[in-house]
Amino acid sequence: MKGAVKDPLPQWGLSRGALPFFALFAMLAMTNLYLVLVGVEFEGKSLAIRAYFLLTAVTLLSLPLLVLSAARYALLMAPLGLLAPFEFLHIHFYRSASTLGAIGSSLETNPVELMEFLTGKEAYMVGSVVFVGLVLFLAARARVVRLPVRTLRYCVVAMAGTVLGVGVVQKSLLDRLGVRKGFVEVSMNVQRSFQSSYPFGFIARLTVAANGVWQSARHRGLVEGSRFNAHRSSATATPELYVTILGETARFSNWSLNGYQRETSPRLERIAGLTSFEHMCSPSNVSRVSVPLILTKVGTERYREVYREKSFIAAFAEAGFRTYWISNQGKYGQHDNSISMHAGDAAEAFFIGLEKGGEDYDSRVLPVLSRILGRREQYVEILIHTMGSHYNYSARYPRTAAIYLPDRAPEWGDKKALLNSYDNSIAYADAVIAAIIEEVDKRDVPAVVTFISDHGENLGDNSRGLYGHPTALNTISEYHVPFFVWLSDEYRRAYPDKSLAIAANRSKWAIGSDYFHTITDLASIECEGCRVESSLARLGYRKPEMTVVDANGKFLDCKSLK
Repeated sequence: MKGAVKDPLPQWGLSRGALPFFALFAMLAMTNLYLVLVGVEFEGKSLAIRAYFLLTAVTLLSLPLLVLSAARYALLMAPLGLLAPFEFLHIHFYRSASTLGAIGSSLETNPVELMEFLTGKEAYMVGSVVFVGLVLFLAARARVVRLPVRTLRYCVVAMAGTVLGVGVVQKSLLDRLGVRKGFVEVSMNVQRSFQSSYPFGFIARLTVAANGVWQSARHRGLVEGSRFNAHRSSATATPELYVTILGETARFSNWSLNGYQRETSPRLERIAGLTSFEHMCSPSNVSRVSVPLILTKVGTERYREVYREKSFIAAFAEAGFRTYWISNQGKYGQHDNSISMHAGDAAEAFFIGLEKGGEDYDSRVLPVLSRILGRREQYVEILIHTMGSHYNYSARYPRTAAIYLPDRAPEWGDKKALLNSYDNSIAYADAVIAAIIEEVDKRDVPAVVTFISDHGENLGDNSRGLYGHPTALNTISEYHVPFFVWLSDEYRRAYPDKSLAIAANRSKWAIGSDYFHTITDLASIECEGCRVESSLARLGYRKPEMTVVDANGKFLDCKSLK
C-alpha cells in the first residue's frame, strides 16, 4: 500500500526466527568457556593460551554461517545443543572434555549401568536440560536483534584468519628456535583446540567411537577362519584347571594385601600360594580398550587392531581345553561390544548379570563355577568377568557387607562416603576371589587362578581432587592395578620353573597386554604369536617400555605417571 513503511528487517537479513540461533550459539560457546575455567588441561596455562582456545572454538562455531542462514544453522545445531548438558556433566565431574573412551563406553554400555553412573547427578542433568529449554524459549519471545549478515560473515572470516595467523606465526617461531614439538605441547594450534572444542571436537570423537562400536559388531566376521595353531608343549596326565578373573575398576593401592591401611583383603592375605605383583599397569584407563588388550596378543602400540584378533580363550580351545566365559555384566547384542565380543571364543558363555534383573553381586558367579567344575573335564579354562568396583560402588555389595560407614554417596564430592563404599566393594571382591580360589583348590589338580583389573580409579585423593576415570590428567591411580596369581600345590609340583618365575617377577614392572603371553605360557601352550619373552612365568622377564594408551588414543609411559 502506498505510503506504508517497509519492514527494515530484510536489509539486515535476520528475522525473529534467528533469535534461537543466538541463544544456541551462546550456549555452545559457554560449554567451551566452562572447559577453559575448570579443565585440567588448562591448569597453569597462560591467559593467551586460554584466549586462543576460546577464539578457535568460537571461530569453528561460526564457520557454518559462511554458507548457512541463521535459521538453518539453528536447525542443524539443535541436536548438539541438546547434547551439551552431557558435555557439561563430563567437564564438571572429570574436569576435561569428553574423551573418546568415555563416548565409546556410553555407546556400548548397558542402560542399567548408565543409570547407575547418573545416580546422584540427576539434578545436574535436569537443571542443564531445563536451562537449555528456557534459553531457547526466552530467545523465541525476545525482541528482534538486528545485525547485518555481511558484517557477521566478515567477522567470521576475520576470526578464522586470526586463528590461522597466530598458529602459523607460533609454529614458525618455535621451529626457528629449534623447539619442534613445542607447537603441539603448548596447545596453541588449531588441531589441539579443535579436538577439545564443543561441538565439533565432540563430533569427531563420536565418529571415531561409533566406528569402534561398528568394528566390534563385525568382530566375528573379521576373525572367522583365523587360527593360532596352538598346541601344548607339556601336560600332566591329571586334569588341569585355569581360571582368569577380570576385575572392574580396582586400583592397586586400596588392597590391604598391597599395604593399604584398611583391612580390605584379609581372606586373600591368608591364602597360601598367592603372589601379588607390585607394578602391574593396565594397558589403558578405559575398559573398552584395556580388556581387549589383556585378552589378545595385539600389544598396546597396535591397539586399533584388537577387532581382528581372537582372545587367548581361542588358543586354549585349539590346545584341547574346554573353555567357558562367565560374566556378571550384561551383554550388548549378541557378543558385539568391545569386551563381550570375545565371549564367542568360548565353547559356552553364561551372562548372569544385569540382564536378569535383581541384585548383581559378584557372588552370583559361584554357583555357575561350581556346576562347571562338577563336570570334572580333563583340561578346563574359565574366564570370569566381574562387576568388581564399577560405579556406583555401593551397589556392588549387599548391605550386610557394608563395613565402612557412611557409604551412600549422593555425588562425587562426598569424599568420605565414596571412599567407604569403594573400600567396601574391594572387601567384597576379596571375599568372592577367595571363594573362587577355595572352590578350585577343592579339585586337588594342577590349577592356576589369576586376577587382573581392567583399570583403576581416582577417588579425589590426588592433588587436583579428581574422581572416576578416564581423565585428561592420566593419573597413576587410573593405570596401576592389582594382579594376583594363585598356584595350587599340585601345579607348583608339576611346573616348578614357572612357579619360581612367578615369585621372582613379582616386583618387576609389567603391563596387562602381556597377560595373553603369561596365561598361555602358564598352561604350556605354544602358538603363532605367543611370546615367551613377554611371559611373567619366565625368569628374565623384563619390560623396558611401559607403554599405555589413554582414552583419546595417546601413548604414555606408565612409569612416568603421577
